[in-house]
Amino acid sequence: MDDLELIRRAQTGDEEALSRLYREYAPIAFKTVFLLVGNRHLAEDIIQETFIQVVRKINGLRDPARFRPWFFQVLTNSAKATYRRRNRHQWLPIDFGVPNESDLATLSPQEHLEASEETGELREAIRRLKPAHRTALVLHYFNGLPEHEIARVTGCPVGTVKSRLYHARKALEQALSQRNFNEVSTTGKSPINMTAKSGRVTTHDR
Repeated sequence: MDDLELIRRAQTGDEEALSRLYREYAPIAFKTVFLLVGNRHLAEDIIQETFIQVVRKINGLRDPARFRPWFFQVLTNSAKATYRRRNRHQWLPIDFGVPNESDLATLSPQEHLEASEETGELREAIRRLKPAHRTALVLHYFNGLPEHEIARVTGCPVGTVKSRLYHARKALEQALSQRNFNEVSTTGKSPINMTAKSGRVTTHDR
């Protein structure tokens, strides 16, 4: 069963298709939300709400080929709604914390590896980005969404997405270069390597 057929069957309420969608997209959703909110339990609540909304609304998706950006739109909307219900103030304040030891201790080995890759200097720099900049960066560099799809997900012009990504990159470069001044001054390289194709934002090897 190809992806389009899977989506079409899910739109009819086919339980097998819906279960397969969950298996395929739950890990992606977890990584995305975990990067945004830094808390495993909150991320799990957001993912549960996301898939409830997917089941309820998928039959209204006109073009099955647009499922991926539509899914991320549902995911980010569910994250905002869940966080606001929990906190009763604006979505994702700048000082929202990184994963703590108790969060990491409950992850599976694969999840722990993925979470560990994002801790440290880079993870700290990402979590200090403005919320809109952080969302654009996570969608683009960790999920490979092109700028025009991020615009659909976030409901803003493509130019705004480009600006957010630019400022996010600059903020990360500045934050990390301050901690790696000696490395930058001797190698002439930016302390981060950013590519949407790889789905990674990494620091240069020291």
